[in-house]
Amino acid sequence: MKAEHAGIEMSVRLVAGIVLFCVWMTGLVMGNISIYRMIGEVNRNSRRSRSFSYFGFWAGKTMSIISEYRRLYPEGKLYRQMLAGWALMIPGFIGTAVCVVIQLR
Repeated sequence: MKAEHAGIEMSVRLVAGIVLFCVWMTGLVMGNISIYRMIGEVNRNSRRSRSFSYFGFWAGKTMSIISEYRRLYPEGKLYRQMLAGWALMIPGFIGTAVCVVIQLR
């Protein structure tokens, strides 16, 4: 099933890949913005010597930020927003990869 518009052929898989790519990027941005906001909240409520930098991320630092945020804000909404972003990002990435592989065959 192909739709033709202005001389451009687009298959259902290509459209699905584009939609999944947008879902992937939305989750990525949503998760990263939540982490940056967590850093701001944690730095605002902690000692200056224990503040986190906004630059440079690795798994250990991310886990430290999350655990400190959860300690300071047990009912904090930023943690749930970050998880929601990751929940969008992972299937969006996998779906995009599948669509790209199928499209390139």
